[in-house]
Amino acid sequence: MQSPGLLKETVKKLKDMKVERIYAGHCTGFEAMGLFMVKFGKAFEPLYVGKVIELG
Repeated sequence: MQSPGLLKETVKKLKDMKVERIYAGHCTGFEAMGLFMVKFGKAFEPLYVGKVIELG
């Protein structure tokens, strides 16, 4: 489990870097995935077996 401060700083840095999409799996942790969902909205997607991600 990450410290809340580190998690918030990580999300801030990703936003500052203008990251357009965030994908995270179970190993990321529910707290982090929840914060990504709040901060990135529809730009966040959970990963799962069989998910197809099209880049282009």
